[in-house]
Amino acid sequence: MRRVQLEAIHEELSRPESLLPISEVALKWGFTPMGRFVASNRSAFGLYPSDTVRRARGLCA
Repeated sequence: MRRVQLEAIHEELSRPESLLPISEVALKWGFTPMGRFVASNRSAFGLYPSDTVRRARGLCA
């Protein structure tokens, strides 16, 4: 179940048009607390959620 949630959150954060804050997206998919979400996301995808958002918006080199 957690993997499905993580994948859904990652997909949403990967869309450049997604403007919701990371915490709202995680909460929307039932992921709390935030510290656990961030650690789980990094473990699953090798990135912090903020890195995913920056890449989606073309803000990193």
